[in-house]
Amino acid sequence: MGLETITNTLSAAVRGTGDYLLTGKPVRSAEYVLRQYAGRKTAKMLLSGKSAEERQHIYHALEERINSKMEKYSAYARTPPLALAKGLGLGTAVYDAYSALKAPFDYFGMYRFMTMGAKAVLEAGIIYSYLKKTKDLGGVARWAFSKAVSLFIPIAGPLLDANICYRIMKRDAAREAVNEFLQANGLSGLREPLGKRIYSHIANHRSRKSCAHSEHHAAADPGHHAHVT
Repeated sequence: MGLETITNTLSAAVRGTGDYLLTGKPVRSAEYVLRQYAGRKTAKMLLSGKSAEERQHIYHALEERINSKMEKYSAYARTPPLALAKGLGLGTAVYDAYSALKAPFDYFGMYRFMTMGAKAVLEAGIIYSYLKKTKDLGGVARWAFSKAVSLFIPIAGPLLDANICYRIMKRDAAREAVNEFLQANGLSGLREPLGKRIYSHIANHRSRKSCAHSEHHAAADPGHHAHVT
């Protein structure tokens, strides 16, 4: 491998990582996404007997489906609060880097706690709406974990957290796209993630409890159903 090849590879990796952190554009290809969610065995079944050109067509179709799925999140992903939250995350990373140069091992100033706290507040409403829409409890757990990482790991923490909401949405969109793509090609769909199953179980339990309470209240108040003659 020549020096030019190594340089190009490193440059591509840096650009890809920057896109992933700042825009949510996935570093991983549609091929990787297919293997990640469908599994190697299912991906192999889907691609079996396909030429290189046909495989590229499949990956392109999957990427288009992912982008289409992302449209349903546009109301959240393109809002001013989310853009401001991303700016706060990047600003905190810059502040951490400056503090590291000025006073090593003295990162935990009040400024970074205030900015990351404000970022969490800006994102909280969006994440709540996202949870109600998708039932993605796992995504919300990743968001909460990212907050802890951003608070206690300087520079890298705020950088990884800067665009966390968009990346969570992208992940969910990718999984939905793969699921529909498999079903459209005559293969079994994906099992619902554990986080969504837990959320659905809690929601169903609350719904049954609410219905039982209403029935109990109606039974305790016979006059409730009486007709006026």
